[in-house]
Order: sequence, then structure tokens, then C-alpha cells
Amino acid sequence: MKNEELQSKLEALANKKIDDLSSINENNKSLIENIQSIVYSKSESSGSHSLDSINQFLSTLNFEQTPAIMHISFYFITLIYFGDYFIKYFNLEVKYPKIANFIKYRRKFQNYYVLVYLIIIVLILIFIIYINLLLLLTPYYYKY
Repeated sequence: MKNEELQSKLEALANKKIDDLSSINENNKSLIENIQSIVYSKSESSGSHSLDSINQFLSTLNFEQTPAIMHISFYFITLIYFGDYFIKYFNLEVKYPKIANFIKYRRKFQNYYVLVYLIIIVLILIFIIYINLLLLLTPYYYKY
């Protein structure tokens, strides 16, 4: 009798995990479709449209995906600054004069890259604060 009970509990747990994985898979598919629709949208790319599309993208992320985007943004910010350090350390402008113009333009736009990534981080943090406030201010009624 115990083996049958354990087997049924194991099957129930396996079915639950399969259902969870399929729902995660569906969420990921919808997220990918949303990203593709934002990227391939043919409307005018004005400043407000791009901010709306970023906001729309951030609203589709779940709680685990939001910090992942923040970590990626932090990674890019560190790459921006350490990249310049490595260019100077290895003296790449002198060794490879063909890419010297590219390096000059990179240095010129470096502050803009940082600004864009910081804006993304701030938007994500505002979104997280909004979610936390919703969770904090939502009344819960417990049924015992």
C-alpha cells in the first residue's frame, strides 16, 4: 500500500512539474513574440515611441526576468569602462591604426551608452517599486 501511495504522489508531483514547465514555456514564447513585435514594428521611431516600446517590454517581464535585464545592463556598463581601459593598456590605437577611428567614435559616444543603460536600469527599478507597492497595498483575506 505504501508503494502505491508513494507512486501516486510521485506521479502527481511529476504531472505538476510538467504543467509548470509547459506554462513557463508558453510565457517564454509570448515574451519572444512580444520582443519580436517591438523590434520589428514598422511605425515611426520617435523618442516617445521607443520609450513606450521599452515600457511595454518591461511590463511583459516576470519577477525573475527583471533582475536579469538589470544584470545585463550592469554588465554592459562595466564593459564600456573596462573596454577603454583595455584599449589603453594594450595600446590598440597604435598597433591597429585601421580601427583607430572606430575607437575615437567609441570614446565619443561612451557617455551616451552609459546614459541609455542607466535609463533602462531606472525604468526597471521603477517597475519593481511599482510591483512592490501593489503587493504591499493589496489587502489579503485569509481563509482558515
